[in-house]
Amino acid sequence: IKNPLAGIRGAAQLLQNRVGNDHSALEYTTVMIQEIDRLSHLLEQLLQLSAGPPPELLPVNVHKVLTDVLLLEQETAGGVQIQTHFDPSLPEILGDEAQLAQVFRNLIKNSLQALAGQRGGLLRISTRMATDFHLVRSLLASPSSLAEDGRPGLKRTVLQKGSEPKTARLATRHGRFLVIDFADNGPGIAPEHLPRLFTPFFTTKNQGTGLGLAISQRIITQHGGRIRVESSLGQGALFHVYLPVPSA
Repeated sequence: IKNPLAGIRGAAQLLQNRVGNDHSALEYTTVMIQEIDRLSHLLEQLLQLSAGPPPELLPVNVHKVLTDVLLLEQETAGGVQIQTHFDPSLPEILGDEAQLAQVFRNLIKNSLQALAGQRGGLLRISTRMATDFHLVRSLLASPSSLAEDGRPGLKRTVLQKGSEPKTARLATRHGRFLVIDFADNGPGIAPEHLPRLFTPFFTTKNQGTGLGLAISQRIITQHGGRIRVESSLGQGALFHVYLPVPSA
C-alpha cells in the first residue's frame, strides 16, 4: 500500500507544479497531498502496532528525553501551563531514546488536547523512584484489573496486561522502577472508557486514530515496564509510566 501511495503523491506533486495560477486546481492538489500524507502516517502507526522494531536498549537519561520533547511540544501548548518536577538523583535506564520520546510525546499531546480551550489548564510532569516491592509486584501482576483507588479525586485506575519480559522480572525482584507521571486538570476520562484506552482504534477524538496509546503501551511493555492511568470525570487524568532500572 505504501508504494502506490508514494506514486500517487508524486503524481499529485507533478500535477500541482503544472496547474500554474489555477487556484482551484492548486487547492485540490494540496488537499490530495495532505490526505495522502495522513494515510501514510496511519500506515506507519499500523506497522508500529503490528510488529514494530525491538527497542535498542542503551543508557538513557529520561530527563533529557522529556526536555527535548517538551521543547517542541510547548510551541503548541496554547494557554496551557506546563510544570516539570524532576528528581535530579534518578539513575539512567536502559531504553530506546527514540521510542521513549514517541511515548512521552503522545502522552503530552493527549493532555494538551484535553486541556485545549480550558481556562487555567495545567499539565504537571514529574519523575520519581518506585522502590516499594509490593507496589511493583502488584503493578506487574499478570491479570488486567480495574479497581478503586483510595486517593481523592482520582477514583478509578486501569492497568494494561502484557507480556512480562526478562527485564520486567528482574525489576520486580529488585523493586526498582523509575516513574514518570503526567497529570492534567482536564475534564477527565469517563469510567466506561478507561478499560478501552489502550485498545487499538478506540478513540473519543473526532480526528483521532485510536493507535497512539496502543503503540505507547506496546513500547513500554517491550522495555519491561507498564503504563497505568487514573482518572474520573471532572478530576483530570494521571498517567504513570513505569520503567525498570537495571540492577547495579
